[in-house]
Amino acid sequence: MYGSGHIFEMINRIKSNEAQKRSRKDKRQKIRDAYADGSHHIELNDSNKLNPEELAALKQRIRRELIREKRIENAKVFTVSVLLIAGIFGLLWYAKVVLWS
Repeated sequence: MYGSGHIFEMINRIKSNEAQKRSRKDKRQKIRDAYADGSHHIELNDSNKLNPEELAALKQRIRRELIREKRIENAKVFTVSVLLIAGIFGLLWYAKVVLWS
């Protein structure tokens, strides 16, 4: 029997590939089932349930928080810029006084 080892190897590879396919299908099905049951959904507050005063207060609070965050960010950028400029002037002064004297 010439080449029978190759044929058996090919048959074993085909069986192995089919087993891997089944395994992947099973895993995909488990993931689909986990998401299909709805337990991963988060209940969101519906803004239509809020009365207009509460909705206006919520919007105002969000605006205030955004403005505050923007001011903090601008202050950080300003501080870093001032420090960089001071550092550059300090290096220039050092170079002028110490190195070129």
